[in-house]
Amino acid sequence: MSVLVLAEVEVYPEYVDAELMLFERLRTLYASQPGCRSVRLLKHFDDPTRFALATEWDGLEAPAAASRAWAESELMAEALQVVVGTPNLHTHHIVGRLGNTLGSLEPGTVVVIIVAMAQPGMKVETLQVLEGITDAMVVAPGFLGAMTLDDAVVEERVAVVHLWQNYRSCREQAHRFESYKHFVYDLVM
Repeated sequence: MSVLVLAEVEVYPEYVDAELMLFERLRTLYASQPGCRSVRLLKHFDDPTRFALATEWDGLEAPAAASRAWAESELMAEALQVVVGTPNLHTHHIVGRLGNTLGSLEPGTVVVIIVAMAQPGMKVETLQVLEGITDAMVVAPGFLGAMTLDDAVVEERVAVVHLWQNYRSCREQAHRFESYKHFVYDLVM
């Protein structure tokens, strides 16, 4: 089963450009690891110091091995100098896909991550609600694709990722997901 790993980070404002250069090197390292499908950098739409590294893998073992390779490289020490605090890491099983994949899209694509916490015993129903939001978006102008995610660590957490051609298209549909915790990113590279 495919896995999507999101590493959310905040960088010091004076190091935003350094983060972009560091990402280029990290992308090369991760892309060379067995099981890596894609490595993308997302920049938070409202905060230029917040980024998310989105990596897609074949199973749970591949990202664990890549993390060990990263920890053994000089990139880790460099990252610790530009990142505020500890990265927020989320590992998800991709349980559904529709349309384009994150790895196939061009810079400038808008990525919306909608997260929900299910009540005990209500995970399937919560996933169905999120998939219903996706179903309503499919016909919207500018909608490019979606992934349904089941958190691999937090049992009750589920999410969907929506891919949009541009911010305007996304905003026109925001009323469908504004009541949920969500993050809007711009695909940088």
